[in-house]
Amino acid sequence: MPDISIQFYATPKELLSFVKGVMIDYQLHAVTMRFRPFEAREVDRADLDSYFSVSSEFHRWAFTIDSPYLPVGHELDHADKNPDHLRLQVGKCDAASLEESWLSCRTENDAAYGVWKKIASRLKKQTIQGITAVNRQTGVSVFYKSGRYTEGAKAIEERGATMLPPQGLNGPKIVLGINT
Repeated sequence: MPDISIQFYATPKELLSFVKGVMIDYQLHAVTMRFRPFEAREVDRADLDSYFSVSSEFHRWAFTIDSPYLPVGHELDHADKNPDHLRLQVGKCDAASLEESWLSCRTENDAAYGVWKKIASRLKKQTIQGITAVNRQTGVSVFYKSGRYTEGAKAIEERGATMLPPQGLNGPKIVLGINT
């Protein structure tokens, strides 16, 4: 089963622009989700801005080519009813830190996968390849060619914001680019 998985750092403003562009260009439907309590709602392109604000509680997105099947009781229910969706996890951002974002899918639908590959390619063109992970205890660092970041993420890193991996502060220290 073909899949896509791109882990990257980007600001909410950059992700908003990206999402607006792909929704228009590919006529996509979008569902956004929040947790505790769970809620999934379809979002019109005209209403995207508020969902990418720093204060938004909605960080999980699912894009579909056809109208999504709603309502759903939880994220796995959404995945069962919308198996060909493209998922975007939006990393939280504040003045002190930026969490990793993630674009992913797994589908056997060739038509959907063809669109998702084009969107993944667009994301790769808008990001820079390579991050460095530094072990917080030993200082040993490893360069990951597959990790990506945007110019906006690099700018806030240079202003002192911490880049957070999925494990948060328990994970490695992340440096965008090659750590010399």
